[in-house]
Amino acid sequence: GQKICLYGVDDIWGGKTDYSDLMKWNSNYPVILISHNPDAVLTWPEKLKKPDLVLAGHTHGGQIRLPFIGPLGEADVALGKKYYKGLNYWNDIPIFVTVGVSETGGPVRFLNPPEVAVITLDGSLPLH
Repeated sequence: GQKICLYGVDDIWGGKTDYSDLMKWNSNYPVILISHNPDAVLTWPEKLKKPDLVLAGHTHGGQIRLPFIGPLGEADVALGKKYYKGLNYWNDIPIFVTVGVSETGGPVRFLNPPEVAVITLDGSLPLH
């Protein structure tokens, strides 16, 4: 029964990331930022309370991952390869990046199976 704000933004590469509607948000409620690219957190306006959770994709988890090395190739994520998959924190903001179910540049995955992530919010937001 907890009220939350789900706020989605266009892909930051489109240059149309807009937070103006969020200025009307009641900051007493947790906000979940939904973006294709985890780097959207870097565009978050400083005058707003930090998002309580960021949900993203874009990286395909690195698509090809080698043991002890990690993902091969670059997904053009300014946050770095640490943010290619799973739950990580940036400036105390939890960012969950799913590897998704598709590939980019051809049907190639190695040691990085596709996933459909199911996230259960248990009413304990904020997460940080």
